[in-house]
Amino acid sequence: MQRCIRLTREKIQRMQNSRKKIVWLCTFSDENKLAHIRRWRTRPANYSLWIPNLLLGFENDPEYEIHVVMHTVWQIRPEVEWEEKGIFYHSYQYGMPILSCPFPPKFQFDVLSRYWFNRQRIRKIVNRINPDFVHLFGAENQQYAQIIPELAKKYPILITIQGFLSREVGYHPDTLGFRRACESEKAALAAGSMFLGERDSIEYAGRILGRNLYSREMYFPINEKLAKEVNSRNILRKYDCVFLARICRQKGIVDFLKMVGKLREMRKGNLCAAVAGPFCEKKQFLDYCREAGCDPSWVEFKGRLPSQESVYGFLSLSRVYVIPTYNDCFPTTIRESAFLKTAVVAYATGGIPYAKGTDDARNLLLREQGDVDGLARDVDELLSNGDLRAEIVENAYGYAQRYFSLEGNVGVIRGAYGNMEAMS
Repeated sequence: MQRCIRLTREKIQRMQNSRKKIVWLCTFSDENKLAHIRRWRTRPANYSLWIPNLLLGFENDPEYEIHVVMHTVWQIRPEVEWEEKGIFYHSYQYGMPILSCPFPPKFQFDVLSRYWFNRQRIRKIVNRINPDFVHLFGAENQQYAQIIPELAKKYPILITIQGFLSREVGYHPDTLGFRRACESEKAALAAGSMFLGERDSIEYAGRILGRNLYSREMYFPINEKLAKEVNSRNILRKYDCVFLARICRQKGIVDFLKMVGKLREMRKGNLCAAVAGPFCEKKQFLDYCREAGCDPSWVEFKGRLPSQESVYGFLSLSRVYVIPTYNDCFPTTIRESAFLKTAVVAYATGGIPYAKGTDDARNLLLREQGDVDGLARDVDELLSNGDLRAEIVENAYGYAQRYFSLEGNVGVIRGAYGNMEAMS
């Protein structure tokens, strides 16, 4: 009897509060978030910045009450909560209790227990919020994907696809942790009621599950306000071409360096190139240079860029952005380049070909994977033909305003929320 009374009170309270409660289960870090959280270590970190970019579209929202549930490494308190512009944030400790950091590699408790501590923390917070449904960002992140099948028994699940671990088979060591992560990715996807993402990702997820998915096409928006500010500076384009991605083989760093060598021959040494990205020390970069036959003096190595503003500044300094990736859905850096009016040359990987435009109105130049000679020819053509480069840049900018804007993609999400309400 008491249970029935409690449920009735909850329903009455929800009727009084017209906003629908939605949990965003995700991970990101920016300086604004870290300012609210005391940590054992204060090393700055900025990643998955498309999440705070997207949250701008739900500030002080009259219809939806967003609760962001995420972990923070090195967080001192077990939970930290705050409200900002109508959005509620719930940050929990990650991994090892007290320290809030990953377990040592030789003691893989998280892997063996399928992230037991994280599951307890997430379950407690989500049940306390008692949302209308859960919006998962990224089934590939097993730190929170592990609990999705359990949450799906109580709450409808909307999944926005960020990437796929299963596409990294052959690039990633075949460890127990990797196999478990691929299993949790598939289980989380199977628990989804509806999906958001670019077309190639939706199709790939459908192939994994063996069924057609109820979905909407969506792209993570960039920080348009910052992009417009960077564009207004009228910065002199210092570089002819740049590489910006995780600096590793599967993202195409070796192909880029080989292309630089070919371009220098074609342009008689007249080339200014640069490389930036995380997870690579200078020594490893030099190893990639040796493998590619590229003199390190031909390329300026920037390493990890510390902020979103520095990323935008770097892209705006180049005439051409080259992304010869072998494993991607639709790189954020292509969307950023479009808004920053930097021409793009890429491999036809994942969802990238969907944005190529038409023969009469190209948004970017594409080559098949491994075609380094083709990359070099395309970059040389863009550097030699300013009219062609300007045409492609303007086409891409118009395409970005139609498909990559905050307003447009928040509208897609709102439409999906309406569909989820109809399901529940």
